[in-house]
Amino acid sequence: MYKNRGMVSLLVSLVMLIMIVFAPGMAVALDGPIVKLPVSNLTTPNLTNPNLIIPNDIQINLPKIQLPVLTPSVTVKAIPLYRCWNGKVHWYTTNLDERNTWLAGGFTDEGITCYISPVPLPDTVPLYKCMLYNDMYYATSSAERDAVISKYGFSYVGIEGYAIAANNTSDGDVNVNRWYHPESDHSDGWEWLSGESFVSSSDMDRHHFYQVDSATIPGYNYEGVVFRGWSSPEVIHRIKLTDPNGGESLKAGNGQDIIWTSSREGGEVNLYYATDGGAADTWSLIKEGLPSDGKYAWTVPNKTTSNAVVQVRWQYYDNETDSWAFASDASDTRFSMTGSGMLMPGIDLYSPLLKIFPAAPSGLTVTPYLFGRLDLSWKDNASNE
Repeated sequence: MYKNRGMVSLLVSLVMLIMIVFAPGMAVALDGPIVKLPVSNLTTPNLTNPNLIIPNDIQINLPKIQLPVLTPSVTVKAIPLYRCWNGKVHWYTTNLDERNTWLAGGFTDEGITCYISPVPLPDTVPLYKCMLYNDMYYATSSAERDAVISKYGFSYVGIEGYAIAANNTSDGDVNVNRWYHPESDHSDGWEWLSGESFVSSSDMDRHHFYQVDSATIPGYNYEGVVFRGWSSPEVIHRIKLTDPNGGESLKAGNGQDIIWTSSREGGEVNLYYATDGGAADTWSLIKEGLPSDGKYAWTVPNKTTSNAVVQVRWQYYDNETDSWAFASDASDTRFSMTGSGMLMPGIDLYSPLLKIFPAAPSGLTVTPYLFGRLDLSWKDNASNE
């Protein structure tokens, strides 16, 4: 026993001698000075449990952050109907590039006639643009468009936009009037002798003129109010989701009314929800093809999330022009949904369509035998497999 202790002491002494011999060499190899610190003065701080004293009368309240929804609302905004003048005729367009091309070609900017809708909305009429030489004419129905084409030889250009019918004074805020300037007398009385044409098509100055002010214009024949528009680039249609709008705590299986407002009657809505705040556009359909009457009774799905949002998408189809209009809105901030964590046997309450599932079996019995054999038996409770 004492011999073993002696051997251990000898080995420890040998290791210490080697460390003393090689320590200076290591310091030289590291090319740095050897700094000796008093070990007795070094302490290791307890980072996992710092010795902090917090007075009992101080209460720390963390603010509740409501994260905004990443899906922007979509509204319909009125656009300008520009008017330009080249000294002979007035031309109109809602296309800024086309307007700038006219100005570069010698036209003068006369500002904005009014504002109209870029898409069809309930109670709007299309503005069919027709052209005859230098004359631009707007028809507010397909019947009127076809009449000026067949009777006067106009050519159909396309739909400029959508306005309010002249007799609907409950919508729009300005009347748009129309005048007609007949062709000037370009004759010098000698065309029959010289064989000259009366006037070239490019020099014709007969045209229709549109403006809000109904004042008398010398040389123009007043034709009355032809449609209504707006006096500013205002939002002329919006859909607004009001509930659930953020901060609610909903439970799976409970009823929750989805409520929205619409600035116009008509159209239909599709309802969606997302569990990620709408960030990845992973929307799940709640119901589609609903009338836009402002309310739908929703059964909260079996989902657990603190980032839930609902979106209402409005749409309107104009059969005459085969065109669509869209608007949408989502919850302003996120709300939470708490799932049940289990599926009720027999019925899925959260599916848009009622589905019947097989009921779970019961009475499972295991009977062991020699050589690793096991026999299983149970009661089948399903009647619809």
